[in-house]
Amino acid sequence: MTRIVHFAAVLLLILTLVSAVAGQPSSVLRIGIMPIADTLPLYVAIYHGHLAAEGIEVRLMPLWSGARIIEALAGGSLDLGLSATLSILQAAEQGLDLVIVQASSFVRTDAIPVSALMVLKDSGITSAPDLRGKIIGVNSLKSIAYLVTAEYLARGGVRPGQVTWHEVGFPQMPAALEQRRVHAVLVAEPFLTVLKDTDRARILSPAQEVMAGHSMSAYTALRSWHAANARVMEAFDRGYKKGVEDCIKNSDKARDILARNTNTPAGLAQKIGLHLYSRGVVPAELAGLQELAQRHRLLTKGVDINRILAPTAVLR
Repeated sequence: MTRIVHFAAVLLLILTLVSAVAGQPSSVLRIGIMPIADTLPLYVAIYHGHLAAEGIEVRLMPLWSGARIIEALAGGSLDLGLSATLSILQAAEQGLDLVIVQASSFVRTDAIPVSALMVLKDSGITSAPDLRGKIIGVNSLKSIAYLVTAEYLARGGVRPGQVTWHEVGFPQMPAALEQRRVHAVLVAEPFLTVLKDTDRARILSPAQEVMAGHSMSAYTALRSWHAANARVMEAFDRGYKKGVEDCIKNSDKARDILARNTNTPAGLAQKIGLHLYSRGVVPAELAGLQELAQRHRLLTKGVDINRILAPTAVLR
């Protein structure tokens, strides 16, 4: 009888351990991210345990370029990746079979600037025509920053060839402007606030002046991987959307999480503007972004918007 009791106790222990293991995250997602505010809903979903509750273990792989993230997806070293929505459309147009699995950030529709074209206060530049013959810094000549700037210029009657374009990384933009190596920069947070705090620079045009509501960034995956991991992606979608809701409901706490994950000083994290976050993308708005990119020759034939959007990424 003693042996039977002992065996039963051991069996119970084994079953308890198996149950405990079964309750732990069972799906590992390798996600390429950029440590910027666009990633905030994901950070929050991880910090609050929403993804773990769905059985998802996340391995974040920080990179500084959305283009590098897309390359890593194509090479198989990532499952999901955060990239500028425009970059995803460009890669898809070039033949990489991608699908947008979830929205990340959008251009705000109110007066709070998150990215903007900035100039020095004593530059004498007050409108787009004043930029003719000047040097403008953008992070990439094929980026959404370039698109925002080119559209602002076009609305002021200035052609892209009438200015000189320099590629400048976002962290280097404040110094480049202050040292007058460029006359204007399309800068994003937190570097926008860094420049404003010098009291030497001002906003010439916020991004929402020309692209209000447009998708800035999104999470993407190879279509083949996405199709083979449908259940995992459904679980990720549920957990991620709870992170979005938390960002919207409690932005102060979300800012604390941002500071811990991006090396942004806590004081600065509480001051910067945050992107607009949403539980999904409206196809018509994404089509609008594509049309704008085609107008400025950043896309040619474009892509099928309905095909590139996974059902979970469409705002219901």
